[in-house]
Amino acid sequence: MTLEELPLNECVQFWHSKSDHIAAYEKFKMLSVTGGVPRYLEELKPDLSAEANIKDLCFISGGLFVDEFERIFSDLFSKRSPLYKKIVRFIAEGPSDIKTICQQLKISQTGMIGEYLEDLKISGFISRDFTWNIKSGMESKLSKYRLSDNYLRFYLKYIEKRLRQIQQNQLLNITISNLPGWHSMMGMQFENLVLNNRLWIKEQLSLDPEEIIIDNPFFSTKDKKIPGLSN
Repeated sequence: MTLEELPLNECVQFWHSKSDHIAAYEKFKMLSVTGGVPRYLEELKPDLSAEANIKDLCFISGGLFVDEFERIFSDLFSKRSPLYKKIVRFIAEGPSDIKTICQQLKISQTGMIGEYLEDLKISGFISRDFTWNIKSGMESKLSKYRLSDNYLRFYLKYIEKRLRQIQQNQLLNITISNLPGWHSMMGMQFENLVLNNRLWIKEQLSLDPEEIIIDNPFFSTKDKKIPGLSN
């Protein structure tokens, strides 16, 4: 059974009575780090801004998210955690197919890679997205693996590279929005939130399920590039 995140309408309940008075962008900034993981949302302090919450969790020595990455992989994958980490680190840079993953990590496509990817998928860390034929509207056999856990991407992008500084409390005055690549990273986090909540979003927009052909991300192979579309 795949571990699923809470839908957005349940996530906002963690702001308690203050939820209606907090800007949507403030909530989005927080969810860009926690996703819909209940354990992470429980750490939310409604009286603090998203920036202050993120600093407490990510950029102060002893913050929950500083060591959470190592705890996750040690507890779930034990001795095999190094390879799982390599896979996650590569996919964190952008969705990728299994062939490219194997090539970049220099591992056999016929080996245990399928099992590793499935383990990460069941754990809720990655998702497998199938594209579709833009002419027929039919689902394609082409698929890419996407890092669907917002915390993992945030950790790899901003926390891991600054661990020494964080452990020495040198980043207490950091401005989150000035972090390198912040806006592009937020775009990927937003995509995750949309894809993880697609059913709820369609309900809120009163979209008729029968009129929706495909709701997965679209991509094409390099040798089948479609004019006007990027891969």
